[in-house]
Amino acid sequence: KEWNHTSVIDSYGHDIESSWLLNEAADLLGDSVMISKVREVSIRIAEAASEGLQNDGSFIYEKDRSSGQANYERSWWVQSEAIVGFFNAFELTGSVKYLDKSVNCWNYVKNHLVDTKAGGWFSSVQPTGKIGNGDKGGFWVCPYHNSRMCLEIYERVKLSR
Repeated sequence: KEWNHTSVIDSYGHDIESSWLLNEAADLLGDSVMISKVREVSIRIAEAASEGLQNDGSFIYEKDRSSGQANYERSWWVQSEAIVGFFNAFELTGSVKYLDKSVNCWNYVKNHLVDTKAGGWFSSVQPTGKIGNGDKGGFWVCPYHNSRMCLEIYERVKLSR
């Protein structure tokens, strides 16, 4: 609603996801004026979402602005969207800071979320390092966010060669 908050929750995963999906939708419409406007907005959203980044390269879940309390869980899907969202911001700006954010998040995923023994990704990692006990497969897990992230990055890197 006119770029004003409609919730007291900052959902970092949804924010960074919207940054690249809005850009993709504008590109598909092919309207150059719309593409230009949306690219600027996409970069601003990615920059604002950067508030959720942690020193280890991960992205926290969300923050309640009314209380200041944050959910420091590192959810699998939030990391997936951060990787694509920051890579998209890198493509739009050429700024290596966004590429670094994308790569650092991927490194976090490789080191903490990928289950090297049983396959798949763990659902989350708590700030203590404890692995979450959520599903490793389901409607959203596997066929959606993390698979889509892999396909998006593959296509974007392939096209840039």
